[in-house]
Amino acid sequence: MSSEKKTLKLKTGTVSKSTSEKIAKLLSELYGVNPSRYLPSVLNYTCFNENLCIIYGSKLGLVNLKVLYENSWIAVYTKKRLVPSINIVRSIYSDQGVKAAIIVKEQGVKAFLYGNDILLESVLQVVPPVKKLFAVIDSADNEVIGFAAWNPRRRIYENIYDAGLFLRELG
Repeated sequence: MSSEKKTLKLKTGTVSKSTSEKIAKLLSELYGVNPSRYLPSVLNYTCFNENLCIIYGSKLGLVNLKVLYENSWIAVYTKKRLVPSINIVRSIYSDQGVKAAIIVKEQGVKAFLYGNDILLESVLQVVPPVKKLFAVIDSADNEVIGFAAWNPRRRIYENIYDAGLFLRELG
């Protein structure tokens, strides 16, 4: 058994104007909101590896656990996709009501939080509008726990990211 420690190499910076515009468009198209209400004027990023970046509106030079669990966490880049953060969608839902979501049974929630996809039989309800990307909501407490994309060929909701992602990737 190797006693070598992994070193985490972080890359940080300011988000480009085009990426900021993509995030704004994503929020507008998915939830029909005015993105300027939810997005700070300057966005920063921290990439943990080529497959996981956090986008946040913070004066901090680096992301930390406080940023992840406060409203300053804006989006995630994972699996070559830009996806809203759980926190920003919770804020939108608080203001506008639930949209573009699937409500999932307990068994499906457990599997999803371990990084698995969601089977059709685990979905209690699909909340319109039906888009390619869905917020995943735990039916037990109505909390957003991640995001999934519908795959019509496989007839499942593919896990894009879930609240357990950070523990699996960074833990």
